Amino acid sequence: MSTISPNSNSKAFTLIEMIVVVILVGIIYALMLTYLKPKRENISLGIASKLRALLLPYWNHSHIYLICGNRCKSCAIYDNNSLIAKDIPFPLNIKVKGVYGFDDSNRLESKEFLTPFLSDEKICLRYDLYPNKSSSELFIEDENGSVLYFPPYFNTFKSFTSLQSAKDHFEDIKMELSR
Repeated sequence: MSTISPNSNSKAFTLIEMIVVVILVGIIYALMLTYLKPKRENISLGIASKLRALLLPYWNHSHIYLICGNRCKSCAIYDNNSLIAKDIPFPLNIKVKGVYGFDDSNRLESKEFLTPFLSDEKICLRYDLYPNKSSSELFIEDENGSVLYFPPYFNTFKSFTSLQSAKDHFEDIKMELSR
């Protein structure tokens, strides 16, 4: 019967070395999960991204836009003034009370949309997707007074409790930038 002598050249790991390795692997795994896991956006991201997701299948690197009429119950998609798709249900699960945008003085003002192609129908929303994948910058107020902000580029969609809180938010940003 052979016995292992204390001076023998053993190639096994000790229990402490194994525990240290397991702890290090666990720490690395936890760090990687925080970087690889998609960031939680605010609730409006799911709502707002539906507009862009609706337009992307029709986007062919040209300017396309969604026009919604009939009190935002039905929409149509246009590409350079030609109709691509019509009778599309309004993609957001909200009732639109108002649509706002920045005027030339960077104040938030109510937006009026021109009726396309000499139609009698009043337009409640126009959302553009441009060739560089930027989009319209809009603030959509729902019947409860909540406001969804649709940024022009790849910024995060935001929601506000009221139109005044949206105005205050952007006033604060202007004040920060002017310092």
